[in-house]
Amino acid sequence: MKRNGLLLLTATLLACASQPEASDPAPARPFPERLEAARLRLNELRGQELLVLPEWERWTRERYQTWLRERFDTTWPPERAALEARLWALLGLVPRDFPLRERALDRLGQDTRLFFDRANARLVAVAESEEELAQLAEADLVHELTHALQYQRGPLAPKDPTPFLLDDRAWAAEALAEGEATVLEELARGRDPQRLAGRAAAQLRFKDPRQPALLRYLLLEPYLQGVTAVVGVLRNAPPKEGEPQDWSPYDQALRRGPFGSAELLHMASAGFAKSPAEEELPPNLAPLIEGQVLPLRLGARAAQLVLAELSGGRQEQAVKGWRADRADLHFAGPILGEEGTALAWRIRFISGDAAKAFSDTLRALIPLGQPPWPRAQIVQQGARVTILLGIPPSRRERADALARE
Repeated sequence: MKRNGLLLLTATLLACASQPEASDPAPARPFPERLEAARLRLNELRGQELLVLPEWERWTRERYQTWLRERFDTTWPPERAALEARLWALLGLVPRDFPLRERALDRLGQDTRLFFDRANARLVAVAESEEELAQLAEADLVHELTHALQYQRGPLAPKDPTPFLLDDRAWAAEALAEGEATVLEELARGRDPQRLAGRAAAQLRFKDPRQPALLRYLLLEPYLQGVTAVVGVLRNAPPKEGEPQDWSPYDQALRRGPFGSAELLHMASAGFAKSPAEEELPPNLAPLIEGQVLPLRLGARAAQLVLAELSGGRQEQAVKGWRADRADLHFAGPILGEEGTALAWRIRFISGDAAKAFSDTLRALIPLGQPPWPRAQIVQQGARVTILLGIPPSRRERADALARE
């Protein structure tokens, strides 16, 4: 069944992790010639051939913003966005009334300069004039043509808009797609991707008080986490002096996917891809809370995000040994009412010790969190941890018993 969600834009953002120090000088060649030069450069750097250049268009920013809002209306309508905001509010990441959809629209609408539209296999430059179009560097074009190459060989991320914010595997696929493109962009600028990975890792640890962590997770972290994962794998095949990067370890890693964020974290630290867990966990509280249920896979990175928000810092080791998860968001119905929301998040680790380390870390941080965390129920049974939030008082005892079954 097709599930609607947040639009995936493979966009070169002004706030992208690579942050060029200065733009290339405005070239005299026409844009199609520059695209062809970027295609040849990509083929050289990647060792794969982009056979055909995608069609391209230049849009004004007003046209792009109109198109973006229309796509959001289809793929991430206000009622769905409001429901997702209730989930993240339960986890303490944003206020319940946080305008997540509008903030994402505003950020993408203002920052995007160039993107590959996967649904239509076209390249779109957002530029008011030919002069502004000329300011796009060859490395920017290499980044977006990498997405065309990914589309040609079989896209990492889905062709249709996908709710990567609430689907860990789609989020991870987007991160790998952006990580590969950003590393190739960096190589096209003549820079060392290892240094880029170091900057990306530092930005992942940075906490910006002006911006909710959830927006960073949505808009910036696919670039940062993807870069650290891709570079982590490429460390296994450092290029010889004067020779291009050997991408074979990364290509081998891709064949072991699809991955979730737990596998990306492992790539970044261990330098190789481990096989993802194929386990599907059963519903958590379906017999207990009447109403509607939205089943989700939030993943290890979302758990890290929650722990970091509770502690004020990054909790990398607490999700070590993550295997699989299922989060059921309960809403509406006679027990919760129209405004009520409850979450049952079941996580399976590779061992009881890993599950205990995670649950102990979470329990220690709960007093630091805002409501509803002080009322959370954390149940560990062997290698499984269940997090219960928003459970009505009349159902808490039974919910605890179900979590232990």
